[in-house]
Amino acid sequence: LVQGNVYPIWGTKENTETYIANEIAALVPTESLSVRAHRVGVHVGHFVDVRVRVRDAAALSSVEEVYAAFEKFAPLSHLPEGALPSLPPRPLHTMRDVGTPRPASHCGTPKPGRPPAARGEWGGMAVSVGNVKLADGAWDICFSLVVNNMVRGAYGAALLMAEYHQYLSARPDELLRLARGAEAPGAEASHAAGGGAAAAAAAAARGDSPS
Repeated sequence: LVQGNVYPIWGTKENTETYIANEIAALVPTESLSVRAHRVGVHVGHFVDVRVRVRDAAALSSVEEVYAAFEKFAPLSHLPEGALPSLPPRPLHTMRDVGTPRPASHCGTPKPGRPPAARGEWGGMAVSVGNVKLADGAWDICFSLVVNNMVRGAYGAALLMAEYHQYLSARPDELLRLARGAEAPGAEASHAAGGGAAAAAAAAARGDSPS
């Protein structure tokens, strides 16, 4: 029913529309809300439309500022290069071209010497982010992202955790510092630079994207 097709959910046993409506109502109080959900068959590449409110919308001066925040987001940048073999240099790959990102074209990060739209870059471990818009009605920032659902979800998150565990196991002092709640060098700056929008995109990079 879904493969290569679009399947309207209303009237089926799946209560997705109700769940989505309840979540939106809890975040954005409103007397009028309409939600329609459809299953869309995608082989590889989940497309996510993200809309964000930030604490200080007046501080957002340009779309380029949002892209810069995405590019600065690198929570594990303090680790030596190659410490986590599966970790892309930038977990969020920004795309400024109109009409991007697209599931069939942008499931990974381009590498030097490879076509920009090549599939499987970094093993699908990067998240492509683009289509940024500011001040769209009730939302301060809107953007789109594409996640490689075959790799970047639970499998990719587990792989990174295993690599990080192996890295920390060989460094008991750093592991002890983290256990005490001390933040790793550079992590605070990375989180601050990312802001709310980068945090939302990073949720997908952690494997929290909707299925």
